[in-house]
Amino acid sequence: MKPQFVGLVKAAFRIQPGNIGPVIPMREQIPAVLAGELYGDPEISSYKYEPECTHYKLNTDIVLIGTAKAPNENMTQFDCGFRVGQYTQIARIFGDRVWNKNVIGMYMSEPEVVTEMPLIFENAFGGVDTSVKIKNGELKNGHPFEQKNPVGKGYHKNSKNCIPQAPLPNIEDPNNLINHYTDCPEPVGFGFTSPNWQPRSSLAGTYDEKWENARSPKLPTDFNPLFFNAATKKLMADGYLQGNEPVQVYNASPWPKLTFYLPDIAAPSINVKLKNGKSFLLNTVLDTVIVNTDDMLLFLHYRTRVNLKNGAHDVGEMEVNAADINNMELATV
Repeated sequence: MKPQFVGLVKAAFRIQPGNIGPVIPMREQIPAVLAGELYGDPEISSYKYEPECTHYKLNTDIVLIGTAKAPNENMTQFDCGFRVGQYTQIARIFGDRVWNKNVIGMYMSEPEVVTEMPLIFENAFGGVDTSVKIKNGELKNGHPFEQKNPVGKGYHKNSKNCIPQAPLPNIEDPNNLINHYTDCPEPVGFGFTSPNWQPRSSLAGTYDEKWENARSPKLPTDFNPLFFNAATKKLMADGYLQGNEPVQVYNASPWPKLTFYLPDIAAPSINVKLKNGKSFLLNTVLDTVIVNTDDMLLFLHYRTRVNLKNGAHDVGEMEVNAADINNMELATV
């Protein structure tokens, strides 16, 4: 892989309810979160915001940061949903439940009343099964875990060593609910996945002795650039969104139903002037859409790239051309 210049233009908007008006550009734009932001301990939590210094993406990532809210009082379960254009994620929200044990086997407790539930991977199916016994004083490959969501709850490798009072996930797929102790449904997520989770990690390529001796530090030959996309499968677009798609949020905002459209604006371009005097115009694509209904913010990330002999070190100046939006924040990696 040759050195590359990657340009990021990040635009932030305030989301307003549909009966008040459309989204509006924020007067003071929010800088890029280059290192990303986790919900908690890096060892056991998911990303709220992925590192925004990520490389070029082949598709638009669509993400919802929000909290599911019960539409009525005294509910023990309810559904919520998120849609941008044709891409939809639906979830069933449960109050806290645990596995109990009787003479027949494991059974679920009735869910408690639930008012709100953060839509984070920690509340979805996944996690680590610590009940697997260590053989000969050691566990060769560590405790088994759900590779698609190691930070979740409800994963059990087998039923030989059942854990009474083990929690069930609060977020499930309404079309594939858990029925048995060892069920392994697809985790339902609305946020960014981590690079060491499946299926992303399987796209990273092979880093073996052959790679170390013949190719390091370049990416392996079997590296798949889809690795850079971090949205869940259902919220990863096929190609790029254009920026005028309808957005619908159900039971996951301050209102039971929130609707608006992504801003219908032209993608910015970046005029790059090199230190050797040459210059060229780069068109960007909309590769990340983040709807944050906790803070009522919308973020659009426009990205572009170009091969350069010495990468970003060849760049002398940059100018962003954004005819429809003023004061956008520019970050380069």
